[in-house]
Amino acid sequence: MARETVVEIAMTYLPDIGGGETHLRDLIEYISRFYKTVVITMKPYQANRGNPPIVERTKMITVIRLPRPLRYLAFRDSEWRPSAALIYMPLFFSYITLWSVVKGKEVKSFHMHGLLLTPLCAFLKILTGKRCIISVHFTFRGGDGILYKVLRWSLTKADYVLVLSNLEKENMIKFGIPKEKVKRFTYWVDLNTFKPIDKNAAREKLRINRSSFVVLFVGRLIEEKGVKLLFEVAKNIKEFEFYIVGDGPLRGDVKRFAEENDNFHFVGPVNNQSLPLWYNASDVLVVPSISEEGFGRVIIEALACGVPVLGSNLGGIPEAIKSDMGIIVDPNPQDITRALREIANSQYDRFKIRKYAEEQFGLKNAEEIMQLIS
Repeated sequence: MARETVVEIAMTYLPDIGGGETHLRDLIEYISRFYKTVVITMKPYQANRGNPPIVERTKMITVIRLPRPLRYLAFRDSEWRPSAALIYMPLFFSYITLWSVVKGKEVKSFHMHGLLLTPLCAFLKILTGKRCIISVHFTFRGGDGILYKVLRWSLTKADYVLVLSNLEKENMIKFGIPKEKVKRFTYWVDLNTFKPIDKNAAREKLRINRSSFVVLFVGRLIEEKGVKLLFEVAKNIKEFEFYIVGDGPLRGDVKRFAEENDNFHFVGPVNNQSLPLWYNASDVLVVPSISEEGFGRVIIEALACGVPVLGSNLGGIPEAIKSDMGIIVDPNPQDITRALREIANSQYDRFKIRKYAEEQFGLKNAEEIMQLIS
């Protein structure tokens, strides 16, 4: 008997990089053990990610990437423009609606990623009668305008609304989504890939001084991630070494600052297989986000490697970091500087941190999502 199909829908997917894209890859790999999986997404928006085929197929997974017409209007200087939604959504919605009419009988459930897709989720629920779930990957504050009314109506039509933190769960319930529909989910990592290894060995491979106190940043180089806060911090703590892993619109600013400051190093993008080496070579991961993130995948990657985390007090970040595994601060240079000095003078039990990651960020998190999808 032919297996039923789970449809995962997202505006971005690999080879674009980010926490959401990586989570979606891991989720798809897990779902495909049990169901045929179709991913409907769009061509990469990051210009340096190449031009993958429109359709990619393996035994259990089919990835369909729709073109991005007039891409240059939505992305300038590597920055996302709000007009992108107006350009892409009609095409995206139309294709998925047509696909659903043709293939609907094979579908077990639809799973959307991102609030922009909530109207599509509601429409497909009405059109096909199939289960429809929406995952929200950031902290959402509701409102009363027409857009918010559409979002509220759409979210109430979904079978489940998945959120990354207790804060976001409370926000959704206050927004008017029935409590029984709002479920918290958590990212997970491959604990065989992200694990503690000898710090000196990692530093030797990366050519990092063994005696340095190493501060690591991993993420998109955008204003919201707070990477520019580290410029002043690096000036305040000349004896610490800062390594910046990632890419994005602020790449030029980060490179220029690195060229002018000997203790600040721009690494650039790093593939997922090499990231554990960077975590293990570091004394602390810093997550200085100035906007309300949903959770922060890099946090659990670092914790899985036994590395403490300094995180901002916004969004779901505080829920990911226990007091004996790092410090939560206001995202400003003074508090970050103070906290880094405190961490440098503290002793963290990396194996206790690792044990916590094993308990909280393993495959059971994938199983919980799977139960809602199926």
